[in-house]
Amino acid sequence: MDKPSRVISIAKVLNDSSVSTNRKLFARIKYRAESQTDLSINNEMQFRTLNTSLPEGYNPRSMSWAKKEREKSKTDEQFIQSILKKIHQEAYFYTLSPPVMDENTVDSFWLDEQKGFCEHYAGALVFLARAVNIPARVVIGYQGAEKNLLSDYWIVRHSNAHAWTEIWFADKGWVRVDPTAAIAKHRIEEQLLTDYTQRRSLFESFEFDSIDVGDIAFSKQFEFWLDQLDSGWNNWFLEYNLGLQKKLMTSLGLDQLSREQIALLSLVAIIVFLLLINMNWKFKKEKTNILFTAIRLLNKKLSKYGIKIHSNHGFTEFLSQLKLRNTISSNDSSQVKLSKNSIRRLETLLQFYLSIRYSQNNCSIEEQKAFYARVKKLKLSRTAS
Repeated sequence: MDKPSRVISIAKVLNDSSVSTNRKLFARIKYRAESQTDLSINNEMQFRTLNTSLPEGYNPRSMSWAKKEREKSKTDEQFIQSILKKIHQEAYFYTLSPPVMDENTVDSFWLDEQKGFCEHYAGALVFLARAVNIPARVVIGYQGAEKNLLSDYWIVRHSNAHAWTEIWFADKGWVRVDPTAAIAKHRIEEQLLTDYTQRRSLFESFEFDSIDVGDIAFSKQFEFWLDQLDSGWNNWFLEYNLGLQKKLMTSLGLDQLSREQIALLSLVAIIVFLLLINMNWKFKKEKTNILFTAIRLLNKKLSKYGIKIHSNHGFTEFLSQLKLRNTISSNDSSQVKLSKNSIRRLETLLQFYLSIRYSQNNCSIEEQKAFYARVKKLKLSRTAS
């Protein structure tokens, strides 16, 4: 939502125009929300100034490049456009398997490797903007969706996760800028272009032929049918009440049954339902547990140094804060600084996590086991005093 204007009672709109619930959600909910899409996002100066800070001592080459490029531009907007033009014209590639970067991630990506996914591009653009004192921030969310062509709704998956930026211009306020949209089509990995969901969500600025139900493979139609069945069940379950119960019983001819007969049928239905739930739970248990166990293990290792990955922070934001923390002197003994080698290893690990989390395999069990093995082997150390 560009600018939420109405949300459900258990949620609130934050200062940055994002929506957050007042409590953790442990079950599926159904809700309605309204958004005004024609409003620019304007914040007070105190919020804008928070988005110009950078950790000291990192990415010196990119810092120098940004300052020289800004001198060539008359306005902040021209400077941002020059960055997008460079992405489009030079050999920048979109890939879910980027090369390993060193601790100067922006330098490695922007000036050397020129290969990465959305967080690399968004992070680089924000760094370059902040380097010349232009307020900028990374936004992580979902972009695009896949329409279920057998029904009238859209499907948003983990593969629709995306990172883009918001840049502050004095005469416009916060303006959304997506650097991945500037990447030339022939420099995007083939599997991302051929996959219908990915190409609609990440590269919607490119034109593609519309797809008809008859053109979709049977396997895809079957996938749509299963999702439609799941969606219908969830909607029915969440909206179920006494009125629907009476209507259902009448349609099935059960309104003439005795209470004892209804109780027996209900018991049988509950048992069948629980068996189905148990089968589904067993199917998902291994996949879910591996990933959560790996994250818990990583947090356990980080906690020895007074560091924690919070659930509401993206890994890119976490690494930026960690690097910033390493540059700030503190008398607090709990504020342990990690060595540069430790930060590099941690960054490589989290890049691997992001590459599998949003891959076409949808974070397979094999990929999660590989991530867990890397977490288990991760060695961290503090800076020398």
